[in-house]
Amino acid sequence: MENFKNQHLIEKIGILANQNPSLIKTLIAKFLKDNLEDLKKMTINDVARACNCAKSSVVKFCKELGCEGFKEMSMILMWEHSVFKTINTKKIENLENNKLFFEITEQNIENLKNNYLNNFIEVANILKEKPKVYLFGKGPNTHVIEVFNNYLMKLGFTVFTSTDFDVQVRLSHNVKENDICFIFSVSGLTKNILDIEQTIKEVGAKTIVASSNTSCDLAKRSDYFFEVLNNEEIFEGQRSAVISFSFIVMQLLYFIKKVN
Repeated sequence: MENFKNQHLIEKIGILANQNPSLIKTLIAKFLKDNLEDLKKMTINDVARACNCAKSSVVKFCKELGCEGFKEMSMILMWEHSVFKTINTKKIENLENNKLFFEITEQNIENLKNNYLNNFIEVANILKEKPKVYLFGKGPNTHVIEVFNNYLMKLGFTVFTSTDFDVQVRLSHNVKENDICFIFSVSGLTKNILDIEQTIKEVGAKTIVASSNTSCDLAKRSDYFFEVLNNEEIFEGQRSAVISFSFIVMQLLYFIKKVN
């Protein structure tokens, strides 16, 4: 009973509504619980009529729950109902937002699987010859590059990259014709990345580009392209594709292991 005392009024109504259905207070509680949206236009006569009881029984019910009468009870119930409804709505919205993020990443991976499988296989076959590999990217993409670099080195590749973008710029001038260059750029429009790509293309090296922008010059001039459909960034006004880029890397590594 102590726990019952500490409950909100709307929660007490819910508990009483599930008790012995032959009791008048159970009938009143159930009726109120089922009609919370209509309380504003409801009178004590409406409740008594619906529950087939006297108005005095409704008043007694209200007093047992600490209210002066039906008017006070209905006001408290309406307020609590609006608060609980807002909280529940936010919970549902948060759940939908979480579900949406799952759907965003799922769509990205499905797109890569369904439309770029041949690219994965062909790039893996090129890498089978163990050319020199260069990895380029900025911001959060450097984490993807770092993972890719570590795996490639374990597989015996000669890899050139750095988390310092100034070092990447210098490395781009060392690229030769038969080298393979991976470029990770969500927008495909970052000027420094475009400058690196131009340097690479001038010597005739192959570029493998991962981006969301299918119409950018990076994509058009690439030898192999992997598209990321949806923005995976959770902050407004920013763009990211770390999950999809990581998937691209791991799928390529999987095929490299198979062809080796």
